[in-house]
Amino acid sequence: MAADVGVLLTGVGKRYDIVSAFAQHATVVAADPNPLAPAQYAAHYRRAVPRIDDPEYVPALRALCEEFDVGAVVPLTDLDIEVLAHARAAGELPAFVPDPEIARATFDKYEAHLLLEQLGLPSPPTVLPGELVPYFPVMVKPRQGSGARSIHRADDVAGTAFMVQYIAEPAMVQKLMDGPEFSIDALSDLDGRCLNAIPRTMIESRGGESIKGTVIDDPELIELGRRVVEALGVRGPCTVQAFRDSEVGLGITDVNTRFGGAFPAPMYAALPGRTYPELIVAMARGERIEPHVGEFRSGVTFTRYFWQLELDSELQPTGRDIVSPPGPPPPRGLPGANPLGERARLSDGVSLRVVGPEDAGELHAVIEANREHLARFMPWAAEQTIADTRAFLDAKRVQLASDDGFECAIVRDGRIIGMVGFHAVNWRDRSTAIGYWLAAGEQGRGVMTTAVRVMVDHAFRSMGLRRVVITAAVHNDRSRAIPQRLGFVQEGTLRQAVRVGDQYFDDAVYAMLAEDWPER
Repeated sequence: MAADVGVLLTGVGKRYDIVSAFAQHATVVAADPNPLAPAQYAAHYRRAVPRIDDPEYVPALRALCEEFDVGAVVPLTDLDIEVLAHARAAGELPAFVPDPEIARATFDKYEAHLLLEQLGLPSPPTVLPGELVPYFPVMVKPRQGSGARSIHRADDVAGTAFMVQYIAEPAMVQKLMDGPEFSIDALSDLDGRCLNAIPRTMIESRGGESIKGTVIDDPELIELGRRVVEALGVRGPCTVQAFRDSEVGLGITDVNTRFGGAFPAPMYAALPGRTYPELIVAMARGERIEPHVGEFRSGVTFTRYFWQLELDSELQPTGRDIVSPPGPPPPRGLPGANPLGERARLSDGVSLRVVGPEDAGELHAVIEANREHLARFMPWAAEQTIADTRAFLDAKRVQLASDDGFECAIVRDGRIIGMVGFHAVNWRDRSTAIGYWLAAGEQGRGVMTTAVRVMVDHAFRSMGLRRVVITAAVHNDRSRAIPQRLGFVQEGTLRQAVRVGDQYFDDAVYAMLAEDWPER
């Protein structure tokens, strides 16, 4: 966790996922007037604050900003966005929200419709009750509704009038869009530039929150998301909901200048180091982020579920749960399991385990302790930072989830002593490459030869690959000895293939074919 900046999240409610994600990168303060708001327990600090309509609400937030050196105030509910916008405009809070007039307009769906039309952005035909309705069927919606509350279909004038009375609050009447529904999760910097826009399908929604969906690479939706947030001058997160209607094409039905319900979707889709919480924390530190619109992983699907906390009589977490160890168990047989199975055990006290983001601190400490040793041959080692190590582990998490190979820590008596893994998998040609390094004090014991043998065996026997490649600098005798011991064939030399510092090294290329491996 980076403790040099604080992030204040307001109205956290049930958004345990969002609070947890921010807590990995900054000191997080959760502010919510509800003492039973579950997400507050994922924060480093939780504070009860006055209600949003209380004049002391903003002063209470300002005091928290001063106490915890907060660089970003991020609302997780619609209810206080306009309040925070006024506080930002007055210089009272570092809130990641749009200007007050935009916050006000997007909280009122009819005002949002008018604003979108004024800006030349597509919005379904919409009228107020009592005005001529030139189309049916329609959706009758509260102008200030949220969570898909009180939205009803009407098929004629009489049905429309009934639904308007039934809702019993200011409403609007909008053309029912008949095509598929999408959401676009976007993030803008403090100048209103769109940093990214990630569209997703809406497979299933409940109470206005997406429960299941798939991230898609749809250039038209990506561009629509960018246009919307830049036209509105959004700061921070924004979710744009739209339909692709058979008659009118794309139509925007909602704009929420906050994180959407399907927060996991852009998290899973983000490239290493580019999740929205990471970028917001970087901006809170004063860093300027370059836009990377359209750069994300598509094809990932999310499915959400509920979990719970037990609190004692003082509303403190007990640490107990309905399962042991506490917390949601990892999916059975999927990334939480070691794909090597029993082969992961190399010898007494030495094993291989797949690395994850939780290993960042320990892994970086090993790199620091062996920096001079590693920097002789590894181009990344001399200047590797903890942020680089985190980004590497995030990329390896994505690699495993994408069925593109995996990276293992070599562990002796519970401590990381080295790394071995697949760089990537070429499934078309059924080939891969293996890389590895070992702490200086662990060399000469045969550990790496055994570890690489296990990885090669897994590549051929479990992954069904045909070819495994290992490259090593021609003057790195210890590294070259590994493929030589395992019977790899040296196929050639890549001249000046790797730059380390200000030097260029030749790389020896070794390969093993599946039909030759059973003999080893």
